[in-house]
Amino acid sequence: MPSSSGVTVRPVAGHARRRRLTTAPQELPAPSSQAGSGAGPASGRTMRSTTLLALLALVLLYLVSGALVFQALEQPHEQQAQKKMDHGRDQFLRDHPCVSQKSLEDFIKIPQEQCEGWSLLLTGQNDPRNT
Repeated sequence: MPSSSGVTVRPVAGHARRRRLTTAPQELPAPSSQAGSGAGPASGRTMRSTTLLALLALVLLYLVSGALVFQALEQPHEQQAQKKMDHGRDQFLRDHPCVSQKSLEDFIKIPQEQCEGWSLLLTGQNDPRNT
């Protein structure tokens, strides 16, 4: 039965004469927390940070395993290319005895430095427009 104040009065089962007054839905009582059980408001944060740390660990594991797989797949090709370059340099030095190994290394540094400059230009690094 609604009253003039907007409060609903409902009879309680088994008690015809007694009436129970209810206003709004009540919150359920919080579960009792035991010492050291991890229950309570901090446990939600702990769970979230634990989940975040687990995800971070999984991402790092994924990256490291990807790097290891990439290295395992590319290492034979890299070693082959290195041997080919060493063989070509040695062959050049044998064919041209007037060129010393140091002179050749100094000569090779010039295009390497220029290529690094081009790669910096292509990637946009050290570009005054990007500062």
